[in-house]
Amino acid sequence: MPFQFKPLFTALLVLSLPTVAAAQRSHNNWVPRTSGPVAPATPKSKTPAPTTTPKADVAALVKPMKGDSASTEGVKPAFIYVDLMPTYPGGTEAMRQFIRKNLKRPKGPRLRGKVYVTFVVLTTGQVANAHVAPGRGLDPRYDEAAIELINQLNGFSPGKKGGKSVDCSMTIPIAFE
Repeated sequence: MPFQFKPLFTALLVLSLPTVAAAQRSHNNWVPRTSGPVAPATPKSKTPAPTTTPKADVAALVKPMKGDSASTEGVKPAFIYVDLMPTYPGGTEAMRQFIRKNLKRPKGPRLRGKVYVTFVVLTTGQVANAHVAPGRGLDPRYDEAAIELINQLNGFSPGKKGGKSVDCSMTIPIAFE
C-alpha cells in the first residue's frame, strides 16, 4: 500500500491557516508613513570624519530656546545624573503645594494638559535657564506661565556629585487642569 501525501498535506494546510490569517490581518492594518521622499545616499568622502568636535563648534551648536531666561555665554553645563538630586525646602510635597498655590492660568481658552519645564538648579540653590522641554509644551501662553512659575522656585538644596555641590538639570511637569 503506497504512502499517501494528500491527507498529510491537508492536515498541515489546515493547521497553518490561523497563522497565515493572523499575518494577513497584521499586514492589512499596516499604515505606511506619509513623510516626503527618501533622500538619496550621499557618496562617502575620502577624508576621515573628525573623531571629536572642538569646543568652539559645540558652543555654536547650542542655541538658547524660546523662553530661555539665561544666556548660554559663560554658563557651565549642568549634570543630569548626580549622586543626590536637588531638593526643595520641605520636600516634593511642599513644592507641589507651592505650584498649586502660585500657578496662574493664562487668559483665553481653557486648555488642559501638562507642560514639561526643564531648568538648572545652581550650586546656590537658585533656578536658572528655565525653558519648555522640546516638544513638551501645551500652548505658548501656558508655556510662559509654567516658566514664570518655575522661575519663582528658589531655595533648593543643590545636587551633589562626588560629595561636591554641582549644577543639576531637572524637568518638572506642570499640570493645567
